Amino acid sequence: MREGCLLLVGLMEGMRAEVDLAQLVLRRLQVKGTAIRGRTLEGKRAITRRFQRHWLPELMAGRVRPIIDSTFPLERVADAHRLMASNAHFGKIILEL
Repeated sequence: MREGCLLLVGLMEGMRAEVDLAQLVLRRLQVKGTAIRGRTLEGKRAITRRFQRHWLPELMAGRVRPIIDSTFPLERVADAHRLMASNAHFGKIILEL
């Protein structure tokens, strides 16, 4: 992949990461980070509107896809929560209704 962007929104755990800077430079990649929690309500609304306008159509068309680690039926919500608490997953944990 060339000329991509890694966007980090908030941090769940672990404030440090080892990054191969040569790969960032050679592939012309960008890394951007932000947090939502400290923003005003209007700031949060503006972010939501931009997401809906720009990224929601990309998600709906399948051009951008989230990384899904696992899917659980709602009856197994405790198992899903244990997986999340263990920090042994990579990607989203989905609960199905």
